[in-house]
Amino acid sequence: MRENVSVCLTCHVVGNCSKRIWFFNGNVVDGNERIILSSEKTNLTIISVNATNVGDYQCTALSPFSEKASGVYSLYIESEHSSSLPGAESCSSDKWVAAVAVLGVILVAALVTVTVLAFKMQKMAQEERSGHFILRTVSGSSSADENCSSAVNKEQEWRNQDQNDSNYMALQFNDESVYDQLDS
Repeated sequence: MRENVSVCLTCHVVGNCSKRIWFFNGNVVDGNERIILSSEKTNLTIISVNATNVGDYQCTALSPFSEKASGVYSLYIESEHSSSLPGAESCSSDKWVAAVAVLGVILVAALVTVTVLAFKMQKMAQEERSGHFILRTVSGSSSADENCSSAVNKEQEWRNQDQNDSNYMALQFNDESVYDQLDS
């Protein structure tokens, strides 16, 4: 860690935990003006790290039934060109800027998706209100009218056959829109 940089150590606990205790070089850590413990001692923040903060940090989680110690966080002061320690997170605003940028990208993608869906729904509603629907065909025929007239002719043929059949049971289909049924 670079000198005069703040550092946050976090004690992640899976399951129920009644108490957390932080240790520095084997001694219990008490908060002061430069070492701040969060309310449940989940986070230990060191403001302006200096040589007095160099050493090993460890968190122990306690429950009524068990006790578990974390791995050791070794904190040391490094040169400007070295990388940060594993387990120690800088409290700088760089991470917040990156997080906000990622959230911004996600929000823009969601907004585009919602806009496209709204446009498609509006277009479908307009087509339904006008009563004109374009029938897409698999066969490659470009005329929707040909498909409709073919279907109407087949329906008339079936009706004629069914009327001649003595075992035919009449079925009636209502030409009412689903939306009309919902309105009533």
